[in-house]
Amino acid sequence: MRRIIEEYGQTILEIVGGLLMFTVVSAIVLTRSEGFLKLFGTLLKGGM
Repeated sequence: MRRIIEEYGQTILEIVGGLLMFTVVSAIVLTRSEGFLKLFGTLLKGGM
């Protein structure tokens, strides 16, 4: 178990960090552009 954590810990951190960055950037972009916000909402509804 510990070996798995050591091997994949860095990868998991990079993925989580990437997702956090993506979320923050998306939030900034969305707050600046209302049209994109509506598009994103449509995509989210379609995705669920």
